[in-house]
Amino acid sequence: MMGRSRFGGVPDLPVGLEWPSKDGRPLDFLAQIALAEVAAHGAEASISNSGYLWFFYDNEASPWGFDPDDRGGWAVLHSDVTFSELANQRGADRGSATFDACPIEFSPSLTIPSSFPERGFPVELTESEEQQLDDLLKDGNTKSVLQRWGHHLLGWPHPVQNDSMEFECAGASVGCNMGNPEGYEIATERGLLDHAGDWKLLLQLDSDEQGPGWMWGDSGMIYFWIRSDHLEQRRFDKAWLVLQCY
Repeated sequence: MMGRSRFGGVPDLPVGLEWPSKDGRPLDFLAQIALAEVAAHGAEASISNSGYLWFFYDNEASPWGFDPDDRGGWAVLHSDVTFSELANQRGADRGSATFDACPIEFSPSLTIPSSFPERGFPVELTESEEQQLDDLLKDGNTKSVLQRWGHHLLGWPHPVQNDSMEFECAGASVGCNMGNPEGYEIATERGLLDHAGDWKLLLQLDSDEQGPGWMWGDSGMIYFWIRSDHLEQRRFDKAWLVLQCY
């Protein structure tokens, strides 16, 4: 599995890329994404077609992402290294495996906004149209996280609680506590929420006890978000995380 995309286990970190930690405790390793594998399935070019992404999270503290102080409770690392530069540098001496190692197999899938108007699309569906869309997404031949949930890279999220994660990212990432009405008011007054649409889903990870063995709250999900300009600049260190559960 050296150099391949996977969940859990320990990452294949190149020399010079340190295992991230918070308050002296290594973060828990979640996923290693070989971007060449993603590109082979036609993913949008903005995410790059070479190098690797590594995702980490503080599973012990389990930050939700609405508090600015949650910063550092997750990390997304990126390096444009090749497979040969990963050899014999698994990083096992820098941290330990929290979750079981599982290979990742990529396939294209359909994702649709859960709320068209709130996502900036001037589309109002009738009750009949909503039923037709629901029937379509239940078709076993349609690969859609709206019905099948699960893990996916890019696209639209499947919210567990609410459809305001972009607003949380836009406010919390610059110092507003979005866990209370006052935080939303401050963020609104500062015009921060006007730019919520700049945030894009990078990675959605569902609870998965059968695979890597993780559970986010009460059968929830964690979502890594990133601003579109930071995605283009490969500033994955600017990613923000949101946790939602039942």
